[in-house]
Amino acid sequence: YVYPSRADFEADSFGWDIRAEHGITGQALEGEALRAWDPHLSPRYKFAYLMEDHGYISSPGRYVAALADWFQSQGGRFQCADVQAIKALEAGVSLTIDGQSHEYHRLVLATGAFTDTLSRDVGIKAQIEPERGYHLLLKRPNFMPKQALMVADHKYVVTPMEEGLRVAGVVEFGGFKAGKSAAP
Repeated sequence: YVYPSRADFEADSFGWDIRAEHGITGQALEGEALRAWDPHLSPRYKFAYLMEDHGYISSPGRYVAALADWFQSQGGRFQCADVQAIKALEAGVSLTIDGQSHEYHRLVLATGAFTDTLSRDVGIKAQIEPERGYHLLLKRPNFMPKQALMVADHKYVVTPMEEGLRVAGVVEFGGFKAGKSAAP
């Protein structure tokens, strides 16, 4: 997290206090120590709080593919299909897939924002709202930051990715039917 000053960091104490209560710690960097840590950082930022035991994923696609490979190596199976209904059974669950009923002992329902619609059939109210975010990927930037940085005063993150530098920060809850945001 980078801040224009230590005072700006201290003004953000509510969030940092909650993190500390849950064992999330970091290290303050300022002045020459901050410049030595990342010389590309704008001189506007004079204070940073470096999170300990924190990381990021530079290729989400490769990461998810590796998880999928591991899942299948453990006997898991992926099936892409149109699920019309879910019904709780005495021991397990029945799915209506492409018009046919199939019974399963266990089911992982990982359908993102659509989870609430499907889970209601078995008495679970998931209360998941669709969220959409916006990001910009800068290919071949002049430099990359040392690691992902939250630019605290503007509430966006810059992340070095395999494909370039990702800048992200705006998120909105618009449901399934909202059109494209007019926000700049």
